[in-house]
Amino acid sequence: EMFAGFGGEMLYRPPTKNWAIGTELSYVQQRKFNQFFGLQDYKVLTGYVTGYVTIPQARVDASVRVGRYLAKDFGVTFDVSRTFESGVRVGAFATFTDVSAEEFGEGRFDKGIYLILPLDLLYNKHVRSSIGLAYRPLIRDGGQQLIIRQPLIGTTDPARRSNLVNSWSGITD
Repeated sequence: EMFAGFGGEMLYRPPTKNWAIGTELSYVQQRKFNQFFGLQDYKVLTGYVTGYVTIPQARVDASVRVGRYLAKDFGVTFDVSRTFESGVRVGAFATFTDVSAEEFGEGRFDKGIYLILPLDLLYNKHVRSSIGLAYRPLIRDGGQQLIIRQPLIGTTDPARRSNLVNSWSGITD
C-alpha cells in the first residue's frame, strides 16, 4: 500500500522433499502519503533468495531470506513457525541488516511475532481464508520488506507431501 511497482517470484519445491528455494525481485516507488495515485521520488529494487525447510513431524516451518530490503540495506531474515492441528500458526522472525545506527537509529534489527488464525474456526464449513496478527516492538526502516499477499510457498503448501499424508485419514470423513 505504501509502494507502487512490479515484481516477480519463482519457487523450486521438489514434491517429495521437505525443502524449497525461492527468489523474488521487485522494482517499486514509494507512494505519496495521502495514498492517492501520486508517487514520491524514492525508488528501490528489492530482491531475495529464500531457503525453506519443513519438519513435518513437529509441524514446524523455517526459512532464511537473504537480500536487499526497502531501505536499500542488505541483510538476512530468519523465520520459524509452528502450525497446530487446528490450523493456528504461531511464529517469530528476526532481521539483521547492514543499515547504520546513525542513519536509522535502532534500525539494524527488526523482530516480531505473529499469529495466523484460519477462519475455519468460526464456521461450520471449510473456508480457505485466515486472519493474521503481528507484533513488532519497534518498527524502523531497516529490514523492511514488501508484503506479498499470496507468496508461492503458501500457495503450494496444501499440495505439500507432508500435508497430504497428515490429512489423508480425514479424506473419508
